[in-house]
Amino acid sequence: MRKWKRELDFLGANAGVLGAAAFLAAMGGVLLWVSGGSGWYFYKTAGQCAPSVASLFALSLVLCGLCGGTAGMILLWGRAACPMRSVLPSAGCTAGTYLFHLGWYAAALCTRLTVFGGIFACLSVLCTLAARLLLPKSPPPPFVFTASTLLLLCAGGYFIYVTFVLIL
Repeated sequence: MRKWKRELDFLGANAGVLGAAAFLAAMGGVLLWVSGGSGWYFYKTAGQCAPSVASLFALSLVLCGLCGGTAGMILLWGRAACPMRSVLPSAGCTAGTYLFHLGWYAAALCTRLTVFGGIFACLSVLCTLAARLLLPKSPPPPFVFTASTLLLLCAGGYFIYVTFVLIL
């Protein structure tokens, strides 16, 4: 119970920084989606079994925000709990998750290179796994980081599914 209290205190004390990191990452995703504008092609090729572009946009916005918040959480936790050099690879992999997800949108929906979009989606999931594995085990990472990693993996898996819907 004390660990939960410490984690909530840590999140509360750093809510502004984490919120700003999540907001900036989400805005980068919004700018890419607004400038891309290829939703019509998605409907044309995916057919009836595909999700709506609005739901993909909303999930992409959540994924981008989670990437920013998670990277900020890793860096803040690393500064407070362990040497910064031990958490930088994990933060870099989280940034890779973000960039590969943005690459998925650009490749799969804007340029119609769906196979490359699938590769980007798979690399995004692999970067999320690497971020979790590269994080130091002692002291244990916050539970919120583990939960956000699971959400990132689920969202990345869904984007892989959408890519296969586009291919098939």
